[in-house]
Amino acid sequence: MIGSDLTIRRFTPKAQKFLGLINGDIGRPLSNINPTIEIADLQDMVQQVVSDFRPLERELTDRRGVHFQFKILPYRTLDNKIDGR
Repeated sequence: MIGSDLTIRRFTPKAQKFLGLINGDIGRPLSNINPTIEIADLQDMVQQVVSDFRPLERELTDRRGVHFQFKILPYRTLDNKIDGR
């Protein structure tokens, strides 16, 4: 979960592995992480979801050729209510 200020609030075990996160990353800016897979425009994608309140989905491929479905979901609705699907 990323805050509106683009700092890391919390994460799942899958996100931890995929994005190379450690517990010390909580509270740090998203721009400071070192993902295990290249996501060139990660911060731009997150900013778009935060501003548009619409999910974004991409297929990514790691260095070994393994494909991943990467989803970024909004946590708040247009009327600023917490949804957290």
